[in-house]
Amino acid sequence: SALFDLGFQLSFLSVSSILIFHEAFARGLFFFPQAIREGGSATLAVQILPLPLAAQHFGILPLLAPLTNLIVVPLLSVALWFAFLTSLCSWISISVAGLFGHALAPVVYLIRIVSGYAAETDHAVLRLTAPTIFAMAAFWGAAMLLGFAVKRIHPQRCLSGAAALLIIAIVAWTPLRYTPEVVFLDVGHGDATFIRTRYGATVLIDAGDRMPFVDQGARVVEPFLLASGVRRLDYLIITHPHRDHIGGAFHIVENMPVGEVILGGIPFDTALENDFLALCAERDIPVRRVVRGDMLALMGARVEFLHPPNPWPEHMGLNNASVVARVHFEGLVGLLPGDVEREAERVLAQLDCRAPLLKTPHHGSNTSSTAAFLEAVQPVVSVASTSYGGIDAAVQERHQDRGIPLFRTDYHGGITVRPEEGAFRIKGARVARGYRPVEPMGALTEH
Repeated sequence: SALFDLGFQLSFLSVSSILIFHEAFARGLFFFPQAIREGGSATLAVQILPLPLAAQHFGILPLLAPLTNLIVVPLLSVALWFAFLTSLCSWISISVAGLFGHALAPVVYLIRIVSGYAAETDHAVLRLTAPTIFAMAAFWGAAMLLGFAVKRIHPQRCLSGAAALLIIAIVAWTPLRYTPEVVFLDVGHGDATFIRTRYGATVLIDAGDRMPFVDQGARVVEPFLLASGVRRLDYLIITHPHRDHIGGAFHIVENMPVGEVILGGIPFDTALENDFLALCAERDIPVRRVVRGDMLALMGARVEFLHPPNPWPEHMGLNNASVVARVHFEGLVGLLPGDVEREAERVLAQLDCRAPLLKTPHHGSNTSSTAAFLEAVQPVVSVASTSYGGIDAAVQERHQDRGIPLFRTDYHGGITVRPEEGAFRIKGARVARGYRPVEPMGALTEH
């Protein structure tokens, strides 16, 4: 089973990479002193073979890693010796062991300073999307031929072949066609919904929360986008400027190209919205405000906005002014109503708001999902984005009374919906990865 363990794979590829390419890099760095030449050539060589796996699982290529390692690796060696001596002396005298233990502090502190500076330096990290299997095979094929060339085995032919395979790997890095899908990300108490058509058009609706110690945009949303091969968002829709919806969007806008930001037609003078608008202006991202009747055309899909109407009273609050989007593509119709509450639901229930797929309003709170609203939408399946145990019992009961399966991110993890021959299939990430869903939603694993 170790063959399928990421740690083993990276370790195996790292050691192989050093063995194959270290000598070549050492020859190229002949003008440096011996210590720098050896360390530099090893830290450069180790980057090559693990690159596709690092891109697939972490989405980044740290460009300053070779330089940083020249400082960090010797410091780490010192830290390991101090740790060894601390453990050894602890059998003899805790006081003596404490001396070595305290000596660790400045070494670790220095490692943190160097690593932090390298990570925060502009353009120090290249963000990469996950490669296709074909691109990974082409990349490793190019590396193999380059290894032969380094060993002077038919160098010209091997270099030509390596260059050709590397070009193929770059071209094939992302697929030409995509699986159309709607994905409800597990961002705890918050919303983040990703939509992609088979032609690669991308929309992100909300981006989760940003708290002092956890930024869901950085922790969940961006890694998911990179792992899904998303290099650019065509549209970023913010339903309303509450932190659990707009918070993570700051990180997305700062770190990923966005074609256009869409906000609700009712401007609210809140600090979060004003800061977000300032960031969009700084990044030269156009911002559009939408109201009922506006449309968004994508390659292979369309989004119609059902709410808020114009005018809409501000005293109704931020939740009731949420952007409500209905998405149509590949025969799938989904209603994404943000955090609308009873007042807005009454207005929506008077419209044609039918949709087989419903994102449960306001995270399953009892402020929403009224009986009249569910009757108007007539969902086949509902999906709730919430933290564990966050759905109100009355909301669950209203779904059960109508025979509407209720998928939820706190039980099933991220939830993927894919159109299939005029219908759609919905599945939770925990089940897809072989884990049992968190109960009590027993048999509700796939629909």
